[in-house]
Amino acid sequence: MDDHGNVILDLDLFAQTTELFERKKSSFAAEVLQGLAHSVISKAVSLTASTPVGGKYIAPADRLEMFCTHLLNDDPDAALSMIQKERRDGLSARDIYFGYISGSAQKLGRMWEEDEASFSQVTSASGYLYALMRALRPVGRDATPGAPGRKHALFCTVPGENHSLGVSMAADLFRRQGWDIDLKLGLSHNELLDQIAVGKPEIVGLSFSNPERLSDLTQLCVSIRLSLPHTLIVVAGPAVVDADQLQQVTDVDLVFTDVDEAEQQLARLMHMRGRD
Repeated sequence: MDDHGNVILDLDLFAQTTELFERKKSSFAAEVLQGLAHSVISKAVSLTASTPVGGKYIAPADRLEMFCTHLLNDDPDAALSMIQKERRDGLSARDIYFGYISGSAQKLGRMWEEDEASFSQVTSASGYLYALMRALRPVGRDATPGAPGRKHALFCTVPGENHSLGVSMAADLFRRQGWDIDLKLGLSHNELLDQIAVGKPEIVGLSFSNPERLSDLTQLCVSIRLSLPHTLIVVAGPAVVDADQLQQVTDVDLVFTDVDEAEQQLARLMHMRGRD
C-alpha cells in the first residue's frame, strides 16, 4: 500500500459498495448490523496494531475530526473528497489506511462505547469506511492473491448450513478442471476466516441453500472482503435462490446454480481482472 501510482481510488466501487451497505440496513435486524459494523471497525483499528508508533502516519486532529463528522453526518461525498485531496497532495494509500481509516475507526469505536454517537450513525459510518477500504485497490497483477496463472480455490459451507452436496460437487468439478481445491465443511465463521487467510485462494466458493442463513453469509462475505479484498467470492445455491436478490445484499461476485457453467463464468471474471 505504499506505492502511490499502483493504488487507485475506484470511485465506482466506492459508490456501489456504499449502496450495497445501505441495502443491508433495510434487510437485516439491528443485531446483524451491529455485528457488521463491529467487524469493519475492528478490522480498521487492527491495521495499525503491529506497526511501531514511529512507523505510521497520524492524521492532523482537525482533519480527522472533520472526516469523522462527514461519516457520521451521512455525507460520504465530502469524506471521499477529503481522501481524494490527500491523495492528490501525495499521501500514500498506506498513510490513508493508517491516518484516516484506522484513525477514524478508533475514534468511532470510542464514541460508540461512550454513547457519543448513535447506533444508526456508527452503522452508516462503518459502511462508508468499508466502501473506502474496498475502493482503495491495487491495479494490475499485483492485485491478485497468488501468482499469475495460479488456480487455487476454497469451497466451504456457510456457517450453520447443513447441506454440502452442492459445494462438494462444485469442488469436484473444479478439481477435474485442474484447480487446486480446499474443501471445508462445517467450520465456524472464525475457523473459515483462518483457513482463507492462510491459503489466500483466488476464489472462495460458498454453499448457500437456507434463506435463514442469509445474515451469516453476509457477515462472512464482509469479513472475507476485509481480509482479502481481491479474492473472488462466488455462491453456489439451488434454483430457488434469487441470484439478483442475493447480490443486492451480499458482496459477492457471482451466484450460480449450474456447476457446468460456473467454471466458464469464473474464467471470464478472472480474465477481466487480469488473473489468468
